[in-house]
Amino acid sequence: MKEIIHHARLSSNGFERLQSAGITKILVLRSAPEQHVQEIIRSLADSISPVEIGLVCQKNVSPHFRNDRRLREIFDYPDGVGFDKSYLDKQVADQIVANRYDAVVTPMNVEDGLNYEKVRQFADWVCDLNYEITPSWKILERRALRRLKTMPRQYIIAASSRCDVACILCASGDRRTRFGSDMPYNIFEGILSSLNNKHAFFGLLLGGEPFLNPDLVKIGRDIKKRNRFLSITTHANLIDKQLADHIVDMGVDELRISVHAGQKRLYEKVMRGASWDRLLSALKALNNAKEKAGAKLPKIYFIMTGMKLNIHQLPAVVRLAKEYGVSKVIINTFMPNARVTGQSLMEDIPLLRRYYDEARELGDDCGVVVTLDEADNYRQAIFNDRPEERHAARREEAGAGDANRNDSPTKMCLDPWINVHLYETGVVLPCCGGVKTPFGNLDQDELVTIWNNELFIALRDEILSGRLRDECRNCQLKAGGRVGDLWRQLVDLGIESQDETFAA
Repeated sequence: MKEIIHHARLSSNGFERLQSAGITKILVLRSAPEQHVQEIIRSLADSISPVEIGLVCQKNVSPHFRNDRRLREIFDYPDGVGFDKSYLDKQVADQIVANRYDAVVTPMNVEDGLNYEKVRQFADWVCDLNYEITPSWKILERRALRRLKTMPRQYIIAASSRCDVACILCASGDRRTRFGSDMPYNIFEGILSSLNNKHAFFGLLLGGEPFLNPDLVKIGRDIKKRNRFLSITTHANLIDKQLADHIVDMGVDELRISVHAGQKRLYEKVMRGASWDRLLSALKALNNAKEKAGAKLPKIYFIMTGMKLNIHQLPAVVRLAKEYGVSKVIINTFMPNARVTGQSLMEDIPLLRRYYDEARELGDDCGVVVTLDEADNYRQAIFNDRPEERHAARREEAGAGDANRNDSPTKMCLDPWINVHLYETGVVLPCCGGVKTPFGNLDQDELVTIWNNELFIALRDEILSGRLRDECRNCQLKAGGRVGDLWRQLVDLGIESQDETFAA
């Protein structure tokens, strides 16, 4: 029986296991060739000799990846070309066996890839072809993962709590241009000084409209000087020619534009104070700025919060995206609440599914990716997916003798290990869900201190032990699961702990 080993980083014991098993031909499988995939490939080549490594991914290999001298040596492509790009289909699954790979390594759980349905189906195909999925927790040591060496991977920041648009679906819901505040630059400098994660993601999306902060361009430039990923969420009504030039020049990776309807009348009804004409003008300005600079970035996405009032215009939003060269439309929704009574699509899944399927078909025809928010409740509702069932199958596979097995119920929440939410007042929170008690303030302490303070350690301990506080137990954004399953996800992500190894 051959095997798929899924993990983010193998321990030295894991490499020894591969070598002792006589592994000499390995296929690396990933939906996209990110930088940590390069690290995996180098580690495999340096730890196992002799070894032949192949690569299959869903997306084009970036020039940075192609031009890595060490990778060109490993793959024996002197010109930096020849990497395989192939969609994860039955043909690729057959090729794995035809090429007689001894093992297939996926740097993330193969079931949890970006293209969720296709990757999960691909895993089933490979298993049918006499490969066995070997859980990474059988290879890696278990660590406490309460006190962390690594800082957050995702910094979710409120550049401003002011907003000049009053969307009817917004939790704040009023125009706070005069009443909110902007994040002072000195607080942001403190955030940057704490960085030790090469792959940090900065999302300027909390609170209000980020471009109301007069320091935003300066903030963006500082993030990009450190070569970190920068995503900005905006209603785009403030973007004129000059600001569009700044956005392109500073190297923003991703610009997510809130577009909650596909036609002028409903757009301006849902997004009170916004102008359809200013939106179109901003899109033109951004495209012109990218063309003038010969730039591919930022990638521009539309974000649509769907509700019963506007979901019928989802196909129109896709057509608008096509017209203005927008590559992706992301749909999210919300749980029932008193603010927008009777509008939650979670109460009418068939309606959501109807327009989602129509928009997906339209997107396939016109080259626009249409996808759902990644939150567990959407996947469960739309794809009828049950994470608990998948995790139960893994536990059964691991067997009763698994030393790392822990069946205590908990929430499958990774936030306290990878995310931090930073507000314009300096307040630090661990998530965007139910925990509202500040975990620290950047006016008083450095982020590196707050990240491992008693509050963060206690929250991680509660989730990893299954002793959940009420806010976590009642959170509707995260699916339920088991402690052992959560820990295995953390290991797969390569979270590094300051604590000693312990027996579960």
